[in-house]
Amino acid sequence: MRRSYNTYARNKDITLLMHHDENVVMDFVPDYAHKVMENLLSNALKFTHAFGQIDVYVVRVDNILHIDVNDTGDGMDKETMDNVFKAFYQGPSDSQNMGTGVGLSLVKHIIESVHGTISVESQVGKGTKFHMEIAITNNCDVQLEEKDMEFDPVMPVEQKELKDSDAKDIQYTALVIEDNHDIAAFIGEQLAGDYSVAYATNGKDGLQKTKDIVPDIIITDIMMPGMNGLELCRKIRSNKAINHIPIIIVTAKVSEQECIEGFEAGADAYLTKPFSMDELCTIIEQLINRQNSLRNKFSENTTSNKKKEKDMELTDAERRFLAKTVDYIYLLLDKQQLDVNTLAEKLCMSSRQFHLKIVTLTGNSPATFILKIKMKRARYLLETNPKLSADEIAFRCGFEHTSSFYHAFRKTYGYTPKEIRRGV
Repeated sequence: MRRSYNTYARNKDITLLMHHDENVVMDFVPDYAHKVMENLLSNALKFTHAFGQIDVYVVRVDNILHIDVNDTGDGMDKETMDNVFKAFYQGPSDSQNMGTGVGLSLVKHIIESVHGTISVESQVGKGTKFHMEIAITNNCDVQLEEKDMEFDPVMPVEQKELKDSDAKDIQYTALVIEDNHDIAAFIGEQLAGDYSVAYATNGKDGLQKTKDIVPDIIITDIMMPGMNGLELCRKIRSNKAINHIPIIIVTAKVSEQECIEGFEAGADAYLTKPFSMDELCTIIEQLINRQNSLRNKFSENTTSNKKKEKDMELTDAERRFLAKTVDYIYLLLDKQQLDVNTLAEKLCMSSRQFHLKIVTLTGNSPATFILKIKMKRARYLLETNPKLSADEIAFRCGFEHTSSFYHAFRKTYGYTPKEIRRGV
């Protein structure tokens, strides 16, 4: 393992040195020892630049084993140092590089599980020192041969560009807006099996991508360069093309006031780092199920009846959007100008945005939604205007041919316009 890391360090022009006074015989779990040193060395190599140095000290003092991993790398400010063992914490000074992921959290958990301690000292620009103390015991009956343990070390890897999923067979799309590469990659990897995942690294790009792809769920951080997560939420909620999309804020901010600000900005859920992926996945599933419930109820009852709207639990923004859509459908019907593209233009949306929004809220395509409104208008006219002929009603409902009107009406209601007139 040491030889492998030495080779990697030399290739990066980094000096890696091991210092020890004597061989120490003690109880240990090989896999634990491997994971601890793997994470600490990988972390040191990641943040140490060319011509830097990493020193590993292993020293016995009485019955305590002291292990230090020192590097001359980027170092950490005090806030990052205080939180470095928390999973998914990201430092405020350099969010791209100071994300802790899960590695150091795992190291702390392992050391504490063998009743040891781990601490960190660091200074920005001068490097970092991790110090561990573990009690030396010899109670285990199993003896290992004195030889190098064979492990495949995990080397630091260059960050790969986060690529949007191109899966066509996955029903739902999740947009991850996060400027910390490691956290974004981790969330994306966990969701990839069930969702088509897209990424944005800041609020401005996230807002544009939201408009472009209209995802089913958004997971965003708060602290991002340029437009932060709260401003992003407000802009999404003020845009009628995308204001229906559920938003989950995932952030290191934890105060009650900041939570309130998140909900006031339009967030549907708020998670603090470190967070459980099971909890995040459960919240995503619940929010998408809520949207599906709205679709199902609206597809069964396309109506402006207040009681039914209440039963559907639509948000005010969603009710206003649907009401405005119906108003424009009637207006364009009266002008004999109704088609999906014109309707979308009236609502200041692209045809694609309008399609995705209507499908999300109602479960129907725009054409099907428009047809339902036409049929409701036709039935109303048949029941309240006996002087109007079927041909006139077909024309007022946007049908060029009466036969097409008869076919659509019977398919919708199960009986013909004439049967309505006869009181069937």
